[in-house]
Amino acid sequence: MQPASAVPFESVPARRASADHGFYLGTAIFSLVIAVGSFAPGIINPSSRRAPLTTLAIVHGAAFTGWLLLYLVQVLLASSGNIRHHRRLGVVGVGLAAVMVIVGYQTTIEMVRRGFDLSDDLNKLGPVILNAAFQLPNLVFFGGLVAAAVGYRRRPAVHKRLMWLAIPAALLGAPIVHAIGHFGLPLVVAPLFSLASLMANAIFDRVAHGRMHPVSLWGGIGFVVAANLQATVLAPNQTWQAFVLWLAR
Repeated sequence: MQPASAVPFESVPARRASADHGFYLGTAIFSLVIAVGSFAPGIINPSSRRAPLTTLAIVHGAAFTGWLLLYLVQVLLASSGNIRHHRRLGVVGVGLAAVMVIVGYQTTIEMVRRGFDLSDDLNKLGPVILNAAFQLPNLVFFGGLVAAAVGYRRRPAVHKRLMWLAIPAALLGAPIVHAIGHFGLPLVVAPLFSLASLMANAIFDRVAHGRMHPVSLWGGIGFVVAANLQATVLAPNQTWQAFVLWLAR
């Protein structure tokens, strides 16, 4: 009999497959709760905002929320064994991902042009141009991870880990920073949340499978390093800021 650590991730026993389904379902629900909990207060109470929502901001919010809902539906389809519909809906996901990258870029550039964030959450933390060091590269990370996941769609163990990694690597940072600004949370929440969410899949793999999948481990570590470089090197860099201002001309 092979030891548990030698069982390929692509052919795990039913019990571990069930644990996988639980993990990815939990991450889908968790991501939606974080996004709604961070942005809903400013929408429900417009008096807390710096300015009303624009059409671009509404489209941006709808697209990114749509992705989290799509991720939840895709997890449910895969968990129920409905792979045929899962793959068909994946085509919609590819189109939505492209829209998200385009609209995300336009939203960030408009924010830099205005010089302030419509919700007034980011303004409380410093000049909004600093946030562009996260928003713009994260769009590249998101597009790259989704493209890689599509490329590995016939290898479920890799595919699902890339799809989850795209969320904490590129999508959950904004809700957390907005929550920090809106609710006055300590800034240390951002790096701690980033570390926990990026390494969650690797930790789960270790507990459930006895070893960490390379995508979970090295992908998580890579994006933890990237987030720290964005914060400490890219954001305060004058050349980078000048480049962003040039984009916003």
